[in-house]
Amino acid sequence: MFIILTYAITIIIKGVKMFWLILLVAFAASCILVYLFKDKLTLKHGLVEGSIVGGILRFSLPLFVGNIFQQFTSFTSAMIVGQNLGSRSVAVMGQANMVYFFLVSLAIGLALGIGILVAQNFGAKRWQQLNDIIGTGYLFTIAIALVITIVGITFTPQILSWLGTSPEIVPMAIVYLRIFFVGTIFSFGYNAIASVLRGVGDSITPLIFLIVAAGVAVGFNLLFIVVFGLGIGSVAVATVLSQAVACFGVIIYSRTLSDSYLHVRFRQLRFNAKAFGTILYLGLPSGLQQSLITLSVLVLVRLVNAHGLEAAAAYSAIVIIDGFVGLPAMTLAMAASTFVGQNLGAGQLQRITKGVNYTSFILIAFVGFVCYAIIIPFRYAILGLFIPAHETEVLRIGAGFFITVAWFYPLVGLMFIFNSALRGLGMAITSLLLSLTVLVGFRIPIAHFFDNRFGLVGVWAVYPTTWALGLITNFIVWKLTDIKKIYHKLQMAKS
Repeated sequence: MFIILTYAITIIIKGVKMFWLILLVAFAASCILVYLFKDKLTLKHGLVEGSIVGGILRFSLPLFVGNIFQQFTSFTSAMIVGQNLGSRSVAVMGQANMVYFFLVSLAIGLALGIGILVAQNFGAKRWQQLNDIIGTGYLFTIAIALVITIVGITFTPQILSWLGTSPEIVPMAIVYLRIFFVGTIFSFGYNAIASVLRGVGDSITPLIFLIVAAGVAVGFNLLFIVVFGLGIGSVAVATVLSQAVACFGVIIYSRTLSDSYLHVRFRQLRFNAKAFGTILYLGLPSGLQQSLITLSVLVLVRLVNAHGLEAAAAYSAIVIIDGFVGLPAMTLAMAASTFVGQNLGAGQLQRITKGVNYTSFILIAFVGFVCYAIIIPFRYAILGLFIPAHETEVLRIGAGFFITVAWFYPLVGLMFIFNSALRGLGMAITSLLLSLTVLVGFRIPIAHFFDNRFGLVGVWAVYPTTWALGLITNFIVWKLTDIKKIYHKLQMAKS
């Protein structure tokens, strides 16, 4: 915190906008509130007892704030870069971040799968199976992180070439992306341990370390770019340092302060073939789902890049803002998955449907307010945080996206909730097939057709079109699913 305050004073002295002071005060206030209410937000008995709405909110709030701070790094980095280095550097960040997420999304999906298994076994109080899943999951996470690091560093130029990245920014993007890949092990390590903690109902501990990491990232970004005047590569360095802080934080916590069944002792980790098979069965479809959906987004990136560097820069800012708008959907989807998994494991079947319905109502209210009261009316001002005012064409393109798409954000949130609820029931293959059919099988051909027919506006229209299709298909499958039958099969498999 001392580092952040020091650089805040430096920024103010240099005459930077009052916005930065407000941002840093909000950051400090969030840290204080999380610390003061950490005990009340912790779910000591998971999500299988007490008020359904209260449990969902208490679980989701720390997770939501944590996701905000996870996005906080890229958000503030893009602001610093855009206002100091221009929209081309923002385009570098956007291209590199999306490529990186594509390669790591497999591991993120696997972490979600591990979290679901942890939730089910925690709810059923099967401690030996819980330990087997945790140990095997950590070993698998380490292995896949090393593979992705090597592959990513080696093939960075080829990936950017396939995307059609503008030659003007390719050299900067290569440096930025390769630095990112160096920190893959820290990102994966944090996500794996955080997923385990959330699986047992502890979403507050990962939040605390995310807040600390976000502060580290902002402090180093201000130091590197504003104070020392370094280039875009320093942003990647700051991100890697923040990821390392979060990773080592949860490791230390898990080794010392958590319940004994969560203790991380790397020398004692053992590979369990049965647990590995279960993780693959549930986690691999989730990981492939994340990767292939991200691949469909990269297809959109390629189409956007064909419309020029201004469009690429606008889209990079769009993706960052879109990430913030999508936070409630991601958070509530994770809450729904954990809620369903724990209550299925505990045999509390009557709570499952109610929990998913309440989660959907919460999402509609919150996302609707964000979109209709903030994003649409203030789209130019929000884009202006990342794009200098004189780059009017970039601002115009970005505003066109939100006036086309922002009305439909509740659709994607509901789609995620029903899809995640199916994963919480153990229907990982069904969840995968639904997502791939709509967000890959339909999205890619629709994107090419709309782009050829309507240009850049057509690319924007792909989003609400595929969201609507995804919501309809996931909702129908959810309503037709026999939860009692799934529970009885689960009980028979245990005996």
